[in-house]
Amino acid sequence: MPIQTLRPEGAGAETNIAGQYPTSGEHWDKVDEIAPDDASTYVRHNLTSYAIDTYALPAGEGTGDIDKVTIYARCYGISGNYNYAKTVIRTHSTLYEGTEHNLTSNWENLSTEYQLNPYTNQPWTWAEINALEAGVALKSSS
Repeated sequence: MPIQTLRPEGAGAETNIAGQYPTSGEHWDKVDEIAPDDASTYVRHNLTSYAIDTYALPAGEGTGDIDKVTIYARCYGISGNYNYAKTVIRTHSTLYEGTEHNLTSNWENLSTEYQLNPYTNQPWTWAEINALEAGVALKSSS
């Protein structure tokens, strides 16, 4: 099966990240680009507890077996602060978070791979892909 890339197309069930740049529009349209635009559009969070945004994805295009799902996020930390990020998925109304990353003052690509659906511990189905939400969890020291 060829690789399919599903980019955000709407808000998901979790919309807790406080800020975005620019302030117009929606959070999901700040993170849907094909080529990263880094500081041109982004979501941001500067509190000491995690906040999560998940984003609705388009339906997958296919039939047959699904080898894996990989979630990607591109993140940046402010120099002098402690900044953390995790990838997040929402499947079967349950959130699953990837490994916590301590961010630096450089843009970083994060990813988490799921060969099995973590809710069912079974291979992914197309119905699960079509209902999947992906996003990010952010926190900062200031």
